Amino acid sequence: MRRAITILGLAAFALLSLAAAACYDVTVEPAPAPEDGSDAAAAVAAVEAVLEQFEPGDGGGISVNGTGSVTVTPDIGVFDVGVEVTEETVALARAGAAEAMQRVRDAVAASGVEDRDVSTRSFNIYPQYDYSGEEGPPEIIGYTVNNWIEVKVRDIDSLSDILDDAVTAGGDAIRVGGISFRVDEPEQYSEEARMLAVEDARARAQQLADLAGVTLGDALSISESSGGFARQTFAVAEAGVAPHPTTPLKPRQRPVEGTGHQDFAIE
Repeated sequence: MRRAITILGLAAFALLSLAAAACYDVTVEPAPAPEDGSDAAAAVAAVEAVLEQFEPGDGGGISVNGTGSVTVTPDIGVFDVGVEVTEETVALARAGAAEAMQRVRDAVAASGVEDRDVSTRSFNIYPQYDYSGEEGPPEIIGYTVNNWIEVKVRDIDSLSDILDDAVTAGGDAIRVGGISFRVDEPEQYSEEARMLAVEDARARAQQLADLAGVTLGDALSISESSGGFARQTFAVAEAGVAPHPTTPLKPRQRPVEGTGHQDFAIE
């Protein structure tokens, strides 16, 4: 069964009014835990230690971080596949790599992957040296050409078959890199994640205000850290895979960590 990826929103875009002309950016640092080990007492002590320098309504504030998350199922799979050929001359190595890559691209296309979802990642040519000589510089004995492409599979259930078809087509020249599962358009979930992040930040600030015996005012500032979803990546060694059985691939849930920041006025 396909699992999910968590998309985090960070305390961010919210239409909140400016409550005071002056704003003190105050961060509440944890206070030493009391002897009785009470978490609530520690929170009160931390807030009161900061608020001692302010009078109610003078522009003091509480700073908090909040997070929000939306869990979604990956809807695309992406893999890197390449070919590598070594020959005595550059021309022969390039021709061999070109032929092998064309077979791979034809197999991917025949599996239903559109041309827009296949892109070149890298193309390299480098010499091979013989270091066995006792005198003089190493001798060039051949050249290696490798060519890598990225393949995006929109029908994630067919990923295993498409990868196996590409590997079979490439023959002994085939090389396979990482495989990842992603959400194609994560922004569609960002609005809900941001809303949850803002609500989380306000709830945290309200708890601190209640413990300190002050009234929570409006948000004075809001900032957003980078968020999004985590790509689930698999490292795959050089491949020499037979067409049967099918290579098993399965996405799993991956959480994304992040924080957003809000400053609130106290009254």
